[in-house]
Order: sequence, then structure tokens, then C-alpha cells
Amino acid sequence: MTAKVLVIDDDKGVRDTLSAVLKEEGYTVATSADGQDGLQRALDDEPQFVLCDLQVPVVDGLEFLERYRESDGKALVVMMGQYADADVALEAMRRGAYDWLPKPFTASEMILTLRKAKVRERFREAQGVA
Repeated sequence: MTAKVLVIDDDKGVRDTLSAVLKEEGYTVATSADGQDGLQRALDDEPQFVLCDLQVPVVDGLEFLERYRESDGKALVVMMGQYADADVALEAMRRGAYDWLPKPFTASEMILTLRKAKVRERFREAQGVA
């Protein structure tokens, strides 16, 4: 089964680039330009992974993450951000992010992060951990 990824970023160039790279790697990709629409898509489409920029309009990345977890969202969320300071990354992890990708990042860094997340989930499922 092909893993679904939702990319939430207000920069169309970033959305298009990430989509192209992810599709080349065999993922099914959906995109959103703001956190509110992204939240609705994440809850409706149930992707395995969400790549969410910290600074998106309407609902910012941290608020997206909080609302998504409160709504029992199951995807592994990787936060992305230009401001890669330790406090923001730690706050994202505290709110339930799987990982943090500081911008700019390479395509291989993003793919490696998703591959690690896949392995983690397979291990958790094999161990019967929710």
C-alpha cells in the first residue's frame, strides 16, 4: 500500500517541490496552503504522514498540531520551519510532532525522515504499541 503524505505550506513552490519529490519516491501526496484547510484534509483523508510548516496562515503549525492531536489524528507529523531554534522544535515535539526539519533541508533529509518514521511505525505495530 502506498503511504499518503499531506504537505501543509503556504509557499506554492515548496508544496510543488515536495510533492514532486514525494511522488517520485512512490508516495501519494495531497497539499494545503493553510493550517485550517490542512487540518480538515488531515482528518478527512487520514494520511500516514503530515509535513507541516510552522508558519502557515489561518491556523499556524503548532496550533494545527495541537488541534490535530485533540481530534485524535493518527498521522506522524513532521514540522518544518525557517526558525530552527531549540525552543520551537521542543515545543513541537511536546505537542506531538514526530520530528522537526529545519528549513532549508534537502530532499534526501526529508525522505530519510519519512523512512525512519515508517520503520518506527512498523516496529510499534509489530510490538502491539498504540
